[in-house]
Amino acid sequence: MKRILVPLGTLFLCGSLFAWIDYDDKVENKQAKFGKDFEGCALQLYTDKVEFEQEMPEKVTVVLRSRNDRATLLPAPRATKTRRYALYIVVADKNGTSLFSRNLLEGKSANPVLAGTLKPRASQVVISVPFDQLEVAGVDEYLDGMPFFDEKTRMRNAGKLVPHLYTLKAVLLSGEPEKRPDFAVASDLWQVILRPKSPARMTEAERQVKLKAWLATMSQGAVAGGRVSSQLASLGDTAVPALIKLSEKRAEAGMKPDVAQAVADSRIWAIVTLCNTRSRAAEDYIMKRLKDPLAFRELSFIVWHSQGFHSKRVTETLRAFAEDASNGRPMPWEKKHGRKSRGYGRGACEYVFKHFSSRGASVTDQTIVGCIARGDPKLTAFALAAWKPSSGEAALKVLKPLWTKADLHPNVRRASAHALARAMGGDGFPKYNSQADPDIQWIADTVWLYREKHLSPQETLDGLRNTVFQVRKENDKPKVLLMKILGKLARKSGYPVTGSTFDMPADWDRTWVWALRTSTIDKTAATQFLCRQMRTREALPAVTKRALLVELKRVIGDKFPLASTAAARKPEAWNICGQWLVDNGYFGADKKKKPKAMSGKASKLGDSQPDRDLLPENQGPKKPGAKK
Repeated sequence: MKRILVPLGTLFLCGSLFAWIDYDDKVENKQAKFGKDFEGCALQLYTDKVEFEQEMPEKVTVVLRSRNDRATLLPAPRATKTRRYALYIVVADKNGTSLFSRNLLEGKSANPVLAGTLKPRASQVVISVPFDQLEVAGVDEYLDGMPFFDEKTRMRNAGKLVPHLYTLKAVLLSGEPEKRPDFAVASDLWQVILRPKSPARMTEAERQVKLKAWLATMSQGAVAGGRVSSQLASLGDTAVPALIKLSEKRAEAGMKPDVAQAVADSRIWAIVTLCNTRSRAAEDYIMKRLKDPLAFRELSFIVWHSQGFHSKRVTETLRAFAEDASNGRPMPWEKKHGRKSRGYGRGACEYVFKHFSSRGASVTDQTIVGCIARGDPKLTAFALAAWKPSSGEAALKVLKPLWTKADLHPNVRRASAHALARAMGGDGFPKYNSQADPDIQWIADTVWLYREKHLSPQETLDGLRNTVFQVRKENDKPKVLLMKILGKLARKSGYPVTGSTFDMPADWDRTWVWALRTSTIDKTAATQFLCRQMRTREALPAVTKRALLVELKRVIGDKFPLASTAAARKPEAWNICGQWLVDNGYFGADKKKKPKAMSGKASKLGDSQPDRDLLPENQGPKKPGAKK
C-alpha cells in the first residue's frame, strides 16, 4: 500500500477557523439537490433544519439515487468482494477549511452499498447520522487516494465546532485494494449555521465552568478569542461584567510585545462579544465607549459590531454620530482629547455606513452633504450606499452638484446614480443597472435631468464636458454618444465636431481638447487627465500623440521640454517628453527609486495630501491579530 502525503494548505484549527462575525450570514431551507451523476448514480445530502445549536443531534441524511437496473453500486465485472467502499461527510467553513468525517460505511456490512441491496432505478437513504456524532478532522495524508486517519489524528466532534456557517457535502468513493478509486460521486453542497449551545440547555455549574474557561481562552489573544466569542455572547448578562473588565484591560509596562498584542486583541474581542450579548447592560457600556473611547483604534469595531444589539437606540446614536463626524462638527470626546482627535470620528464613519447597509437603516441627508463636501470618494460611496433619501426632491437637491463636478470619482458617480434612481425611479429617472456601461448610463441620466428641467442648459453642458474627462479611454461607444449630444447642445460654445458620423480618434481628440480649453478644470487635474491618456497598452495614433504633447505644453508651461507646436511632429518628441514626465513624477513615484525633486507648482501635480487627523490605525476594523 502506498501512503501519499498531500499538503492541503489548511491545518485543523488554523486561523481561518476563528469565528469572525459576519452579520450577513443567512441560510434558506431549500429543497436539497442531487449532485452530478456518475455511472448512473448521484448523491444528495440534507438536514431537516439549516440552523441548529452545538451538541444537538440534528440528523445529516445521505440519499443515493440509482438510474441503473442493478442492485450493486458497480456492474458485475467490477463489483468484486475485495473492492473497498468509503462514504465521507465533508464539513467546510466559509474560508475553505475542510474537515472530513471517518469512513461512515466502515463496519456496517448491512449497509445497502456494501451488501449490494440497492433499489434499482430508485432513491434510498444510505446513511443518517446525528451531526453531534460525526467525528471530523483535517486531512493532510491520503492512503490509496482516500483520506487517511491514524491513531495520532485528533478528531473533533462536529457538534462542538466553533459556531459558524458551514457547508456540508457527502462523497462516496470505491476502488480496488492498493489502487486509487475508480468510482467517485459527490452530493450537491448543503449549508447550515451552527449556533452556540444556549444557556437554557446548561446547568448553572456548567455555565460557570464554561464562562471561566472561555474568558481564559479569549485572554490569549486574536485566534483564541475568536473561537469562543459567540459562545460567550450566548451567555448574555452572565458574561457582561467579566467582558467589560476584559475590554478595559491594558498592557503593563515591561510586557513582551507578543503578550501586549494578545492583551490588545483580547480587548477587541471583548468589545465584539459584548455587542452580541443583546444585553441592556452591555449596550449601556458600548454607548458610553462610543462617546468616550478608551482607545481610538477600537471605535471602528464598536460602530460596526454594535449592530449585534438590534437596538433602535444604537441606530439613532450612530445616525447622529455619522452626521456630526462627516460634517466636521465637534465630537463628544474632544473635551478630553482635544480638537485634533475630531478626525477619528470620520475614520470610523466607513463602518457606521457598512453597519447601516447591513441593517437596512439610513443615514441622514445632511450626512451625504457633509461627505460630498469633504471630498473623500471612498467614504462618500459607502455613505450613498447606506442612504435612503427622504424624498426624490431631497435626493436631487443633495446630488445635483455632483453632475457638474469636474473630478468626480467613478465609484461616487455610480453610487450617486444608483441613489437617485432609488429615490426618483417613480418619476421616470432611468433605471440603474449595475451591469450596464457606467459611462453610457451617466450620460443618459444627465440627458434625462436636462429634459425634465432639473439641470439648466449651462449645467448640462458643464456636466457633459466633465464627463469627457471621465470616460474610459478604451471605450468608444460613450465617446460617440457624447459627441452626438455635444454637437447639438454645445454649438454655441465652440464645440468643433458636427455631424452624425465621426472620424476616430481625430474627432475625439478635438473633443477633449475643446473640453480642456473651455472648462474650469485646474492645471493639476488637466495634467492628470492628459497623463492617463498617455498610458495605454496599444500604441497611440500619431495625431493623438501630437494633441497630447501640445496640450501638456499649454498646461505645464515653459518647463515642459517641447520647444513649439511644430516640434510635436518630430518622432523623438514623444519619448523625450514622456521620459521627462516620468522623471518628474507625473506618473507617480517609482517604488524602487526615490523620486526626483520637482520645482515650482509642478512638484504638486498628481499628489494628494493625506488627512493628518486620520491615523492609519483608524482606517477600519481588521480581525484582531491581522497584519497591518
